[in-house]
Amino acid sequence: MDATTFKVMEALAGAWAAPMSIRELAGRVKRLHGTAHYANIYRKVQALAEDGTVRLQTVGRSSGVSLGMGSRTVRLLAEMETERKSRLMEGRPRLGILIDEIESGFRSRINAVSSVSIVDAERNLSLNRAELLFLLAEADGGAAVAVADETEAGIHALMAKLQKMRNLRLDYLIVKRSQFIRLLRESYANPLKSMLPRQVAFFRPQDFWTAVKEAGEQGAGAWNAETVEPARMPEMDMAYNLDRFGYTELGRKLQRGADIRLEYVIVSILIKGDTRRLEAIPTLLAKNPVDYGMLFYLCKKYKRLEGLMGTLKAFTKARKDAGAERLVTAMQSAGVRPSRFDAAAAVGKMRLYGAD
Repeated sequence: MDATTFKVMEALAGAWAAPMSIRELAGRVKRLHGTAHYANIYRKVQALAEDGTVRLQTVGRSSGVSLGMGSRTVRLLAEMETERKSRLMEGRPRLGILIDEIESGFRSRINAVSSVSIVDAERNLSLNRAELLFLLAEADGGAAVAVADETEAGIHALMAKLQKMRNLRLDYLIVKRSQFIRLLRESYANPLKSMLPRQVAFFRPQDFWTAVKEAGEQGAGAWNAETVEPARMPEMDMAYNLDRFGYTELGRKLQRGADIRLEYVIVSILIKGDTRRLEAIPTLLAKNPVDYGMLFYLCKKYKRLEGLMGTLKAFTKARKDAGAERLVTAMQSAGVRPSRFDAAAAVGKMRLYGAD
């Protein structure tokens, strides 16, 4: 891959399906690499459009360019990721060791782990942390589901081991392929969509971009780096979403707020520490589908694993939930200690709200 192709593909990959003018593309290349020659980028875009790698469309008075969805595009994106990985590891032996250890940790599960990405690596390493995205192959049938569960447990075990060995905080999101596609199609903010513009797929990048292509074919639009800050969630949004998820607080006049995922709401409650709302978490878990992988990732990122552990232990005693039980087991194996939690009050609220 020549240098100009690499720069164009990298700049477009960060925006995925969002068309931009060639001038905007040149500006993005300049931000990434310090320099950008408009004429070279223009000629390269025209060449890539001829073989379908990129798409050109009219946007106002200029041509908008975005990535295509063909197999050649996926192959070039995988080549781009390999080059990005090489550049990222250059002069960063600590990062190189971490990536090598992660890759070698999954050689025995090569068919279960589709791809692994590192997110915003340079900035996070300066903060003595790393953020990772694990994309798992889709399980189909009892035996395959068991392998997927075993793989997920293996990821938790490996991350706990590497975190201790390398004295590096590791925050990670685990998603199955169907979850990956569903999250990209969502209309509101979620952690996956905010990760992707900043990721480098270092393990099996072709599988990563094939999944992105599939999501695009199923209607996923441009990536949105918008995120939700749980610690700063407005009270109006909190009350509105609690009601939306089946927990209406008595005596409160509701106003329409922004639709926010349940996982963000729970983490916000854990951060703010309001006792009545903490006791409501098991009710929310019982009444709604929960992405436990996302909940774990957010609680780890915002340092609320002990609170999550205390809540889930109480919840699983009151109600059988396989996903919650697996997560409790993984956190116990990693040495997470539960914070104190009033299980009796929480169970009482579950009964009151018909969630027992």
